[in-house]
Amino acid sequence: MDSSWKSVVENIENTLNDCLLKIGDTGGELEGFARQEVGASKHIAFQETIRNNLGKIEIALNKTYSQFNILSLEMESAADALRDWIGKAQQCQDKVKSID
Repeated sequence: MDSSWKSVVENIENTLNDCLLKIGDTGGELEGFARQEVGASKHIAFQETIRNNLGKIEIALNKTYSQFNILSLEMESAADALRDWIGKAQQCQDKVKSID
């Protein structure tokens, strides 16, 4: 169980890192717009870049959400197994007490 949790968390980290790498640095572009007047075509291209980046962020968030769902199911499964184990341990303890 523990290794699958690590794998899910690693997938989440990789998804977010990939998203950041694909987006790149738009800060420089924003500063350029603030300093100078820009032609309409460049403005439209910049808007398209922002839309594409938002799409990439949305995809990354959806993948991350899916991974968190998997992680939640893994945790619920582990909790169920632990509750079962505790129940069996209590039954054994009760049997030992009844022998005394």
